[in-house]
Amino acid sequence: MRPWQMAIGLGQIGEFSFVLASIVLGRALIPASLYSAVLVAVVLTIAISTTLVKLGHRPAPAPVATSG
Repeated sequence: MRPWQMAIGLGQIGEFSFVLASIVLGRALIPASLYSAVLVAVVLTIAISTTLVKLGHRPAPAPVATSG
């Protein structure tokens, strides 16, 4: 794995944030609007980071043979 792929993976908010936000919402410590914002951020960061990391797994093009 390339360092930038790891950085992208670590940059996502992740499922754990969703679980924490659900618990905090259940205890009425945050408003529903903030919970919705966390949920949107979780979904977007997971989708974007997964896509970007997969783009990095494309095989490198074969070297072009030169005559000589």
